[in-house]
Amino acid sequence: MKTIITLFAVYSLAFCGAIVAQDLVPDLLPETQPPETLQLIRVVVSSPGGSEATVSRYSRESASAPWQIVLPKMSAMIGRAGLAPQGEKREKDGKTPSAEFGVGCVFGKEPQAPEGLKLPYRQATSADFWIDEDGDPRYNRWISGEKPDVSHENLILNDPRYDLSLISMYNVNPTTNSKGSAIFLHVWKEPGYPTSGCVSLSRQDVLTILRWLDPKKEPRIRVELAKDDDR
Repeated sequence: MKTIITLFAVYSLAFCGAIVAQDLVPDLLPETQPPETLQLIRVVVSSPGGSEATVSRYSRESASAPWQIVLPKMSAMIGRAGLAPQGEKREKDGKTPSAEFGVGCVFGKEPQAPEGLKLPYRQATSADFWIDEDGDPRYNRWISGEKPDVSHENLILNDPRYDLSLISMYNVNPTTNSKGSAIFLHVWKEPGYPTSGCVSLSRQDVLTILRWLDPKKEPRIRVELAKDDDR
């Protein structure tokens, strides 16, 4: 736990109530996912400059099967500066990227994973940090050890945000400097409080999502502006 964590180690596996379903409106989910993806988290932002969003979960039995929506929808918050258009996310701009990406592992402050979790889990400590220094060779990486002397995020906070978090594969393999780092799905600080670029929800909704995700189903996250049918 006191050594720098390599990208491979951090992204292990992913690289590290009754369900009510209904038929999906096809236009809302064009076939942009790889065929092995059988679970999708869709984050829909109501306006480009706003921070309010909804999160919906979709599943399908196979690549040729129709997508179904898993209810209920969930309220969420995104970046304080709103939604960055596709390809325009920049480090520290306060925006959430419009993009589709895979998921990695889950981290939190507790020593054990929440009951029912299928994704790999790692406890974060006060010696764990995420590098967000543009140009640093460790950019968009989790490191452990001494506090770094470059810009970073602590993975233990004095509020609930990183009590339970899903690491996304945004800007990973390859990682491009300045395109944004540490894009997580995590517990919100409080209802209605925007993030610095992540997606946040209530603790119960985060738990529901994490328990639903199955790495064998190659889950992905899509963040996008609301379409006419979403309104």
